Amino acid sequence: MNYHSSRRVASRAIDDIQRLQDIKKVKLVIKKNYPELEKVYQLFDVVDTNADICISVGGDGTLLKAVSEFDGPVLPIGGRSEKSLGFYADFRVQDMNLALEQLLQGHTIEEYRKIEFEFKGKKHYALNEVRLFRGDCPSSLHFGLYVKNEGKTERFYPRDVKADGLIFATPVGSTAYNFNVYGPIVHKGDVMVIAPISARVPPIVTSDRFFVKVTKNRGYLEYDHMVHLEIKEGDSLSVALSDKYAQIIRLREREPFYQKLERLSRFVMF
Repeated sequence: MNYHSSRRVASRAIDDIQRLQDIKKVKLVIKKNYPELEKVYQLFDVVDTNADICISVGGDGTLLKAVSEFDGPVLPIGGRSEKSLGFYADFRVQDMNLALEQLLQGHTIEEYRKIEFEFKGKKHYALNEVRLFRGDCPSSLHFGLYVKNEGKTERFYPRDVKADGLIFATPVGSTAYNFNVYGPIVHKGDVMVIAPISARVPPIVTSDRFFVKVTKNRGYLEYDHMVHLEIKEGDSLSVALSDKYAQIIRLREREPFYQKLERLSRFVMF
């Protein structure tokens, strides 16, 4: 079975054609038990470990959960509801038979670069975004933002920022929370977006490692909608592009980028 593995930085380009062994074992990560999943059980052995690929069925939250659990190619299938935005998915669950047919005919694998952040001596990885936010704290967060310049760590903004939070997003993640706070949409590129939440400072598009130090009040860190970590005055973290990638399976039929944005605009803005 042929597939073309293409990475640009959200997927870096690799030109060689490789042969993938026949897909026999599949891991399922699902939002709910859709009846269309019966076809998956007919075609493959559904397992929890040692799968050849993973199929996620639901919105982007389901896909992010699948990527965190499975270190291999993941096929995202959107849920039934149009409100399940599923920016990564090109097919919905009602098109499962067609998606599986194209999967078995051959597919492309794109590798999307993650971002990493280090907090209290431990590294964490995110495919969409890392979010610093005040949560249930009644007061805004105060924090300084720093970057290294010629080996020296310097302030980026001239003074501490007072805000409801801060988002670090990958190019694909730039259409998630970042989109809601009017951060820039990045189509492609080896960069991340840094967008303050409810603050009168401009967003940043960068490939550098940045450092954040909370100077007043407390809040939380969340990455890919899943894990909450408490952060308080005096704590710091660093965020940068990672050398880790998520492998996303792409089939012959693709939803154009502008159509994905059009779907988002129905429920978010424009």
